[in-house]
Amino acid sequence: MSTIDTTSHPQPITPQSGPSLKSLAMRGSFWSVGSQVVNNGIRLVGNMVLTRLLVPEAFGLMLLVGVFTAGLKMFTDLGINQNIVQAHRGDDPVFLNTAWTLSVLRGVFLWLIACLFTWPYAMFYNEPQLLMLVPAVSFSALISGFASTRLATLNRKLALGRVCLIEFLAQVANLTATVGYALIWPNVWALVAGAIAFTSTRTLLSHFAISGHKVWFAWDKDAVSSLFRFGQWIFISTILTFLARQADKILLGKLISNDLLGVYGIALTWAIVPAEVLERVANQVAFPVFSKLKTSPKGLSSSEAARVRRPLSILGGMIATMLIVGGDHLIHFLYDDRYAEAGWMLQLLGVGVWFQMLGNSYSPAILALGNTKWLAAGHLSKLLSLLVAVPLGFYYYGIGGVLCGVAFCEMAKYSVFAFAMYRYKLSQIRDDIGFTVFIAFSVGVYYQFKNMVELQPLTLAIASVLVTLVCWSPFSMSVVRMLRRKKTALK
Repeated sequence: MSTIDTTSHPQPITPQSGPSLKSLAMRGSFWSVGSQVVNNGIRLVGNMVLTRLLVPEAFGLMLLVGVFTAGLKMFTDLGINQNIVQAHRGDDPVFLNTAWTLSVLRGVFLWLIACLFTWPYAMFYNEPQLLMLVPAVSFSALISGFASTRLATLNRKLALGRVCLIEFLAQVANLTATVGYALIWPNVWALVAGAIAFTSTRTLLSHFAISGHKVWFAWDKDAVSSLFRFGQWIFISTILTFLARQADKILLGKLISNDLLGVYGIALTWAIVPAEVLERVANQVAFPVFSKLKTSPKGLSSSEAARVRRPLSILGGMIATMLIVGGDHLIHFLYDDRYAEAGWMLQLLGVGVWFQMLGNSYSPAILALGNTKWLAAGHLSKLLSLLVAVPLGFYYYGIGGVLCGVAFCEMAKYSVFAFAMYRYKLSQIRDDIGFTVFIAFSVGVYYQFKNMVELQPLTLAIASVLVTLVCWSPFSMSVVRMLRRKKTALK
């Protein structure tokens, strides 16, 4: 197996010394998007298989476990990997060793805290099974803490090929372990086995599939200060992110049955996948690009920000449109009648997904500029909106009202991020309004077509995809032309 050397110090990226920033970004985008499509394809195939092996209650239980473990991880997030990507000492062995040491300590701390708080969490939901499930799944956080910093180093250099390969192999291990376990013992522990297999595979490969600096325990005061200084607002932001992203699940876990919670989880899985794809590209490609542009002689301008962000917005608009017009068809053809209600849930979630993707495309620029307070403010606005919108929505309209509340809260977060970009004179608000209006137009075209012609469900599902592609094709072609024009290249 060939290896990638991550030990050499980065050279200035110029036409003479190496590939241009444009070529690095395009290559990184190719790997990042391709990896997300393949990995989430595996994930969704596994999800469909497991719905035929497990009862909806199992997915409801794992949704509650996921809320707990996600909370632990985000409540202790110091932005270690982001700091390695952004910091001027990102290739310093002492800095990397210190960052890895903090990561290991964090992993151990997470598992111990999980064991400590499992009992009150299980009692809160009156679910005795959580007493064993939570510590078992949380053990994956301890394993993940030992992952090598070489993954972050490759992200720093936009050399994402090996990172994507590792993620793919970890996802295959997850699918194999989960389905294999479920075939023999069809219960919720199949999902636990998959989680452990994923993190174990990823951690091992981060050490043995990439060449470069071998991390070991170290403690450098300057490095620790740098990590904590950078991470303090990321820490606050991620706490707010957790509360904002999980508040609906926390509340619904008390308000509805585990069976219906599992159905909601299926809709949420399909809604999360496209948002994660674009968030991954934003974090792995857009963030390093913005960081390099910020330190370039010309600095980061509004036009350069648009070049990086506009393709993400167009792709996000197409995906959101497909979810809104075709979410019910998707669930109808892929799942049995037990999960039928996930269809209309997915359509409503599609609205929130659009504003989530808009916000996610702003956050890497804000992070690269170093003012992480705006990230915290955005997530705080979403959280405060959720605390009002979700209870009111459920009281008046049930779970449908909750989903509308979630969409409203994503709009609140996006508004803060958009204002931050305006303050930095990097506003893209015209693009955002235009694409939002065009989504509404595309949805209107589809439903007008649907009302004019009576079609079978399968034909209607195909039509929803075709109408979306036709409506968005002018924007898609403009992105292709924009990326090909040399005069728009990032340098």
